[in-house]
Amino acid sequence: MMPAKSTEIQTLTAISILFFILGSASFFALTKSFGFASYITSASWFAGLGCAFYFVYRLSSLNSAIMALVATFFFLALSLIASNLLFDVFWDGISYHQGAIMALTENFDFLHSTLGGSNPVDNELWAEVLPYNNVLWMNSYPKLSWLYAAPIYELTGNIHYGKSINFLLLFSLGFSAWSALSDLPKVMRWLATVALTFNPIVVTQLFTHYVDGALGAFLIISIIGLYGFFWVRRSMDFWILAIAGMIGCASLKFTGFVFSSCIAVATFYLVFKTRSNSTQPNLSSAARLAIYIPILIIGVVLMVNPYVKNMVEGNHIFHPTMGENKVNMMGGINLTQKYHEKNRFSKLVKSVFGKSENTFKPSGLKIPFKFSKRKLKRAVKNFYWPDVRWGGWGPLFGEVFLVTLVCLLMRYSKIKEYAPLVFLLAVLSIINPESWWARYNPQLHTFVAVSLLILYIKDQKSRWVANTMFAILIVNSFLLLGAHFKGTLQQNRRIETVINEISNNGFYPVCQNVKNENLNHSWNVRIFHLEPILDRLGVTLKSRENCDNDTQICVEVIYGKKVCRLTI
Repeated sequence: MMPAKSTEIQTLTAISILFFILGSASFFALTKSFGFASYITSASWFAGLGCAFYFVYRLSSLNSAIMALVATFFFLALSLIASNLLFDVFWDGISYHQGAIMALTENFDFLHSTLGGSNPVDNELWAEVLPYNNVLWMNSYPKLSWLYAAPIYELTGNIHYGKSINFLLLFSLGFSAWSALSDLPKVMRWLATVALTFNPIVVTQLFTHYVDGALGAFLIISIIGLYGFFWVRRSMDFWILAIAGMIGCASLKFTGFVFSSCIAVATFYLVFKTRSNSTQPNLSSAARLAIYIPILIIGVVLMVNPYVKNMVEGNHIFHPTMGENKVNMMGGINLTQKYHEKNRFSKLVKSVFGKSENTFKPSGLKIPFKFSKRKLKRAVKNFYWPDVRWGGWGPLFGEVFLVTLVCLLMRYSKIKEYAPLVFLLAVLSIINPESWWARYNPQLHTFVAVSLLILYIKDQKSRWVANTMFAILIVNSFLLLGAHFKGTLQQNRRIETVINEISNNGFYPVCQNVKNENLNHSWNVRIFHLEPILDRLGVTLKSRENCDNDTQICVEVIYGKKVCRLTI
């Protein structure tokens, strides 16, 4: 038997990682919904490894499958180590994301809302603050990342390991890009791979339970799969990459379902245009069915809840973001009502060419190509946050976007062969009404990176521009990654210090702040989950019933929420 090529092993490793994630999540959903014991549901990651091996074996040989599985296990170990370095300290992560992971270890139902209580507004404390209603999001949103994280939390009691999905997807994305770009000169191959892999949204959410970065990774992998299949070589590996990426998108976020639908339409168009009804001639019909049927089962298992469940309960398929009971999370909450009412293109332009800042409205447009060390440093510092609102692709992105757009328009006749791919990415970048917010539009960065790649391939005169712009994109992304890691590390250390002080390094148990029931001051476990941080620091949490309201000393931990202990 001939040894596998390195590019084949890289692609198979990318596929193996994807189906480890998808297989683990679907196995957990099935076993938990049927009421299996925790020793079975908590073994979902082992089932995921089996799923990964099955698919790569079907696509290659036994030796190649073993090599890809070993690589997957190795990168899983690295991802677990990296995910446990820092705990999530950001709003969505310590609220409904961690809440959903915890709730899934208790129960899961494909067709009913059972997480955290059957009625999303059954608590009068929540009735007037629906935007903070974690139970609503937990029950109504797609659940791939939670279903992936729940078994390892159930097995180890460490919820931070759930963030390993972000690092695994980073590895899978890198291998996918490196394999698809194998025909490029070495320097350009490295530049393009790093630029595509280290997407700003992907890298600024690595240490969080946020799912926008994971969605971006799945989406880019799917685009790379299409590019590889239709423009590099007709390999079944690329075809499966694209399909796995689409399933990941659709089972992770509502917008991912829309993105996957757009990619599917583009795929059908490309198949029809190229008259390609076959993916790999030497693969029999039976062999294809052995691949497609399990993929279909995985997709159905991961998407019944919430899409079918929402409709069964009488709501819109994308409830609560659309439909009669729609909840507005934008105007007046994440940006001013005035800007919320502006059209998507106006907001997108102000975000791409505006200052990078986490404010409720943009402060104005930048002068392109005019930089100062002080302003750049101030802008980069904002990327401690994983969801910077305006200019969230980084302070250097607007200039690269402008140069790329001008080159595309000027050299269009040279790149017409790739027009369907460029058009698809353009549509994906504007289809979301809130595409101004970078966390909802990681594909805009991919639009720029892929366009630069195409310019390099098809236009000799544009190569120096592509090289330069790729280098700037990489610098931009690593500035953001550095700022995010540094800021998260500092916040981790601050929280660790205050909790250790009040608990005397875990000697005293602590409790919630129950002196003031106002949501602006009190830590309510149904809104924020500080328990994983306390567990990480070895601090015992007492129930409210065992806390004496009159003899507490308290300290603010995060977002104004306090942890207290009884005075001695």
